[in-house]
Amino acid sequence: HDYDKALELFSKVIHLNNNADVYHKTGLIYLIQNNYSQAIDHYSNAIILAKKQKNAKALLKNFVKQIEQYNSTNTTLTGSLDVIHLLNSEIKKIN
Repeated sequence: HDYDKALELFSKVIHLNNNADVYHKTGLIYLIQNNYSQAIDHYSNAIILAKKQKNAKALLKNFVKQIEQYNSTNTTLTGSLDVIHLLNSEIKKIN
């Protein structure tokens, strides 16, 4: 896996288009790399951007699902349960 290259590309995309999904994918890579603080920063941005969209609840649920899928096929990522908890707490706040 070339996660560093992916991070470089996602960083460019973020500068061009602030997008919740890109922040989620970048956050997931940081979780994979055990970089918890960067992961939390990116998921915090993903939440802020997702909540501005009409489908915010579905989008955040999808982020949780993708992290859970990764955890089910690999070892559980350090910090991923904290991120899932953060996402779920935000999902509960959305009507």
